[in-house]
Amino acid sequence: MPIIFASSMLIIPLSVVNYIPSERFAQFMGANFRPTSPLYILVYLVMIVFFSYFYASLVVNPEDMSRNLKKMGASIPGIRPDYIAKDLNRLTF
Repeated sequence: MPIIFASSMLIIPLSVVNYIPSERFAQFMGANFRPTSPLYILVYLVMIVFFSYFYASLVVNPEDMSRNLKKMGASIPGIRPDYIAKDLNRLTF
């Protein structure tokens, strides 16, 4: 999902170029936001990392996971919800 979000967000600037009459802006966007340009690759990488953390924080809620484990009668001795959140960040990285 993060890759899909990032690629969708990178299409927006190229679409905006059609509505802005500035020739310099169109040239800048055309030169720097090609899929092979270093700026595009850097922005794409940063957006994938950002959306990975964002998506993981939306999908996995450590408090709910802890509560659901308790309801099912399962538990992980010595593990608190804050540890689950810290571990989720490590896994996402």
